[in-house]
Amino acid sequence: MQCVKFGIIGPGTISHRFVKGLRHVPQAELAAVASRDQQKALRYADEYQIPFVFTSYEALFSSEQVDAVYIATPPHTHFDLVMEALKHHKHVICEKPFMLNHKQAEIAYAYAKEQKCVLMEAMKAVFLPVTKHVKSWLEDGRIGDIKYMEASYSYLFPHDDMNHWVFQKQYSGGGMFDVGCYPLAYTMHLRSAKIVEAKAMHLDGASGVDEITQLLLRYEDGVMASVRGGIGVDTRNDAMIYGTKGHIYVPDFWKAERAYCYEDGQEELYEELHDKAEFRYEIAHFADLILHGEKESDIWSSAKSTLMLKLMEASVDA
Repeated sequence: MQCVKFGIIGPGTISHRFVKGLRHVPQAELAAVASRDQQKALRYADEYQIPFVFTSYEALFSSEQVDAVYIATPPHTHFDLVMEALKHHKHVICEKPFMLNHKQAEIAYAYAKEQKCVLMEAMKAVFLPVTKHVKSWLEDGRIGDIKYMEASYSYLFPHDDMNHWVFQKQYSGGGMFDVGCYPLAYTMHLRSAKIVEAKAMHLDGASGVDEITQLLLRYEDGVMASVRGGIGVDTRNDAMIYGTKGHIYVPDFWKAERAYCYEDGQEELYEELHDKAEFRYEIAHFADLILHGEKESDIWSSAKSTLMLKLMEASVDA
């Protein structure tokens, strides 16, 4: 296999961005789309010149034209779809939030290993070139010893459809699961030390889900991290890392094109433009794992993905 043939499960808003990124990945090919809404699937296929269209997920999973599937349906459907795809020996990249809880994640990752398939959560922020460069700054000691990190992603979700999954607690709705996973994953990726303490506070809305959650982490080496996720208020969605010699600022870290390192009063800019096709990096990594016969990602592993779910569960139940 020289190229991974992808099938899309759930041709919604976020999948359009995924496809835009996929077109920049030479080792990936868009082969199929499935939707229970036939007209939606046909329109999607026409827009992106997709050769195979299915009106059932089972048909796509059974197709020999597909090596891997991208699952972008609502999160309460993820577990069953991931397990069914793996049953048919398809590699899977699944959108965040990956599962409703860490128990589902443990089962899915174990089954992927049994089926000899790659299963990866689509956590795009940790695969960005800017993120890689920020991590190299930290590892090189550019800002000295790290003391504190903070990252936030909160926005005002429209309240005109209260039946949307984001307002349903049983479907892992709320700010932390919807977008708080981005800053949490980011801080977990930058700091490999063990998390030894986690404390959270959240403000719930009328629907019962958290509209904003603040999570404070302490690592075993003493470093602290503050993470915020919300759907009830717009905030500056940036990341900051503070050390004994300076700090690093990453605007819009989850889709970052630039980062700033302030060391001893001097500013250094790192820039990598992606033309709003930032999904390309996670797709390229995922495809390479398949082509090279790897079992799972060494950047966003099953252990990190599962731990993040545990932390998110605890934070909204606090």
